[in-house]
Amino acid sequence: MAILVKRTGYYKYRTVGKSRPLQAINKHLKYIEANRDKHRNEVVLFSRDEDQVDRKDFYQKIKEQKPHGVVAHKLVISLHEEERDRTGVNLKDLVRESMSQYESKYKQQLDWIAAIHDDPKHPHAHLVIRGRCEVGKSVYIDVQRMKHLAKIADAEKGRVHKRNIERGWSLDPEPWIEKERDWLEELQKERELLDRDNVSNETLKRNKEKERGFER
Repeated sequence: MAILVKRTGYYKYRTVGKSRPLQAINKHLKYIEANRDKHRNEVVLFSRDEDQVDRKDFYQKIKEQKPHGVVAHKLVISLHEEERDRTGVNLKDLVRESMSQYESKYKQQLDWIAAIHDDPKHPHAHLVIRGRCEVGKSVYIDVQRMKHLAKIADAEKGRVHKRNIERGWSLDPEPWIEKERDWLEELQKERELLDRDNVSNETLKRNKEKERGFER
């Protein structure tokens, strides 16, 4: 199953009502950071280098960037829960590595934050990318670039899965079922041996008691 990368929208500055897109992106940042009952994890914003990022600090950078073009881009990276468990992929690491390769491809260091929502069946990461890169240039994202990011993420997932297999473990269900079956068979053999020993000991004990009876 391939990884899904989807652009969920963007906000642009307008000549009239400039505060509206800022309010909208701030609302979205609050949404992705919020903890909800359906999330099985504690939601924490993270970035390229930091495991915990202050939403207000990121929003402040958006407010201070040049008010022209795109305010911020929104996208989601997701995969099926079974696929994540099968491959042993860490979604946070996947996001970071995929974004790093994407930046190298397009020669632009992006300023972004993300949040993992570990929801049943479809764990996913929300990303918000500032409309200006680290050096102040406009950030352009279209459908083709999203497709390329999806290919990068899918290739990274495959690399992680291969590495995990080479390390000698796997999250594929069949190997673990087979190992458990073998272990149960070994356990049963041990029980049978113990039962035989107990029977032999009981027989030996009875024979000794009979011999003592004859001696009397």
